[in-house]
Amino acid sequence: MFKLTVFYEGFDGTLSSSEFIFPYDGEDEVKDIIRHYKTGGRIVITEPVSELLGV
Repeated sequence: MFKLTVFYEGFDGTLSSSEFIFPYDGEDEVKDIIRHYKTGGRIVITEPVSELLGV
C-alpha cells in the first residue's frame, strides 16, 4: 500500500491537500494514479505505507 498526498489550489486561492491510501498493484497502476491526480497543476507526493508504519 502507499499513501498519495495531493496539494492543490482551492477556489479561494488557498493551498489545500488531500491524502489517499491505495493498494500497491504494480508500478504501471501507480503511474496511472499519479498521472491522473497531477492533471490541473496539482502536486503529488507518494510514500510507501510500510515505511510510515515502521514495518
